[in-house]
Amino acid sequence: MRTRLPLLLLVAAAVLAGAGCDLFAEKVHRGRVIDQDTREPVPGAIVSGRYFGGVSWGGSSCNRAESTVSDAQGWFELPLDPKAGPLLLEGFKRGYVRGNRPLYAFPKKDGSGEWQVSIQKWNEANTKVETVTIAPEVYPSEAAAKAASGQDHDVFVRKAPADRDAHIRELWGYQKDCPGPTRSSDGLVPFLQEILKDQTELGDASGIKSTHQWIEMARIPPPSTRGGPR
Repeated sequence: MRTRLPLLLLVAAAVLAGAGCDLFAEKVHRGRVIDQDTREPVPGAIVSGRYFGGVSWGGSSCNRAESTVSDAQGWFELPLDPKAGPLLLEGFKRGYVRGNRPLYAFPKKDGSGEWQVSIQKWNEANTKVETVTIAPEVYPSEAAAKAASGQDHDVFVRKAPADRDAHIRELWGYQKDCPGPTRSSDGLVPFLQEILKDQTELGDASGIKSTHQWIEMARIPPPSTRGGPR
């Protein structure tokens, strides 16, 4: 049994490793938004991408923020930007909240170097997981198994809790920081606006106020980008 793995740990490190020889050319991260319980693709979900880098005193900096919408088959694309740092992903659609991956790649214990994928089930609170079964397919490498499981590529969501308070807590848990800069989309504004709609429907006054503030921040370009080129 494993404890919950935060969605924000969906760092595209493996994708960066396979992005090609030119580490500074902008590539594309392609993944799907998946319902963790049905394992079906989720169309029309907004995916936020935040690019974080380290700073000298040990903290982190938000170097870029983008967003996109999954297509009819749940597929989405976001830029990969090695200069801006690893890409951290979250997905949202009204009626859904953050999910966890239902598939997990792991190495076989026989020393063969082969990998398999386990099928997992999360508890109702989405805090603990147990393995239901092991898929029969065997993969020759970690990369192949992870590609099959989607754990380095896809974004997972689940149906929102029926309980109002639990639903509100899930919306509060979304990462609303990292207002920009943005280069290829409207940044986090569409993502935050959809969260705001759910908070408004639920009557979460504190959440509404907070998200409004984050939306206004996301609309203001960082100081280094104001006023255009000099």
